[in-house]
Amino acid sequence: MKNYNELIVLKTFDERLDYLRLFSNVCENTFGGNRYFNQKFYMSEEWKKIRRNVIIRDNGCDMALEGYDINTKHDRIMIHHIVPITYDDIINHSPKLIDMNNLVCVRYNTHNLIHYSRDNGSFEYMPRFKNDTKLW
Repeated sequence: MKNYNELIVLKTFDERLDYLRLFSNVCENTFGGNRYFNQKFYMSEEWKKIRRNVIIRDNGCDMALEGYDINTKHDRIMIHHIVPITYDDIINHSPKLIDMNNLVCVRYNTHNLIHYSRDNGSFEYMPRFKNDTKLW
């Protein structure tokens, strides 16, 4: 099973992305009409505390990769579950919800790449840099 300890030994962005990639389809394996269950969890004090701890541990870097700081002025830090969570995980309060070894900081674009990018290069990652004026 994939986990943070295996992820952090990978040295490059591409290696980490390949490790985390899920090859999902939009709206597949999501909470659909039951989305309020996971949103309630993400608003809990328990989640806010673990989220803060993950951000500190990962130094606010995309996929915990040094040099890939998430600029919160232009992006948001998301906490990605390495092994995706399900409706049942929320209902049964599975340990994987708050397991630090199942969580990693990512930026919004990287989160979409993890879930929806393909081996053929579609949905290409476009890194952003300081003073970058190029539109997506």
